[in-house]
Amino acid sequence: VADARRLRFDAGSQLMVVDKGALSAVAVAGVAVHAACLAEAWRVLLEGGLLVSFSLGPPTAPPPFRQAEAQGAAFEVGPPVTVASSKAGESVLCYFARKVARGGTAGRVDC
Repeated sequence: VADARRLRFDAGSQLMVVDKGALSAVAVAGVAVHAACLAEAWRVLLEGGLLVSFSLGPPTAPPPFRQAEAQGAAFEVGPPVTVASSKAGESVLCYFARKVARGGTAGRVDC
């Protein structure tokens, strides 16, 4: 167990960060905490590294990538991809985001 705002990895040391619902869980704490977790994922990723985030439930709001940019993170973000659905109408959504350099041009990742 680790605090998603303070990961135990060196900056720029990871090719990929996979989130299986943690970002959705911290969303209840508010946008600032959610964005801090995204900024921390950005910190540990190599430039060009990929954040893959799975979220269960009906699509509400995507992770706050733009708010994470205010903390110095920059991502190219792809559209959410539905990877599974239930009869109850819940979906498993997958978000893909690639780390770009600070001050780089954030864009879109094609999935």
